[in-house]
Amino acid sequence: MAWVPFRFFITAVLVLCAVVAQAATPQSPDSGFAAQTLSPEDLDSSAFVQFVDGAERPLTVSMGPLHVVGTTTSTPDWDGVRFGDSKMPGTRHLRIGFTRPVAIGSILARAGGEVSVLKPNAALPGRPAR
Repeated sequence: MAWVPFRFFITAVLVLCAVVAQAATPQSPDSGFAAQTLSPEDLDSSAFVQFVDGAERPLTVSMGPLHVVGTTTSTPDWDGVRFGDSKMPGTRHLRIGFTRPVAIGSILARAGGEVSVLKPNAALPGRPAR
């Protein structure tokens, strides 16, 4: 008989933890070294493309650039985004465009790669082939 209340207690704690974890939406810090200055409106969804096999191709990511870029009201998804999937050797690019000039602080990337930016006089959104 002592196991019934204990099992109920453990179940209740697990359910409570699940509810709290789901309700706790991560928010970007308002100040400090990790403060965000980008708003979702600063991201250009139409410029969010991949360059592979010598051509630009659209990316099919549910949240578009918000999937990989943190803003004042969102955090990037944990899994990042796969791009440049091809059996052909060659350069691959992921273009993340902005609607205005922005200062970028830190960029966290996995699996290597290089970060580049447009020249000050380049036409938006830029051409990954160049």
